[in-house]
Amino acid sequence: MHFQLINYFNSLKGKIHFFIYAGFDGNIDKVAIPNLLKAAELGHIRGQSELGTRYLTGELLKKNYDEAQKWLELASRKGNAFAMRNLACIYYYGLNGEQSYEKAFEWWSTAAHKGDPVCQCYIAEMYQEGVGVQEDIMKAIDWFKKSAEQGHIPAREALDEIFSQSKKD
Repeated sequence: MHFQLINYFNSLKGKIHFFIYAGFDGNIDKVAIPNLLKAAELGHIRGQSELGTRYLTGELLKKNYDEAQKWLELASRKGNAFAMRNLACIYYYGLNGEQSYEKAFEWWSTAAHKGDPVCQCYIAEMYQEGVGVQEDIMKAIDWFKKSAEQGHIPAREALDEIFSQSKKD
């Protein structure tokens, strides 16, 4: 059964059920969430990441930060950068009752080193402001550059602001 479900999940039909949650009329696909939950329970990394994200955002599931953290942490520990990004948000904003800039930085940094441009921008901002880490404008610039090189517009805007500010000084 385990392999059949994973094979189904990896099939085109399974991916459609997994990734298309609502029809054109806005009705929730009744098959998607149960399949997503089954895939996550069976250890499918992307399933765990997506399920955690749904609990985090409240999209198609009732918001539940404890469940979000549980599933995102499982996927993060298996190397999923998107899960790391969202897990870090839970810590950064204290959504689980425990605000920890250090844990947020740790997860964003891990994802940034894997090449995630959004997380590269986030840790650049943390270096720029000295939030959870020692302020270091040079590290901030380096991370903003890495993010901007991948087309992340907020990183480009941050670099423009830093360089225009330095011209004024």
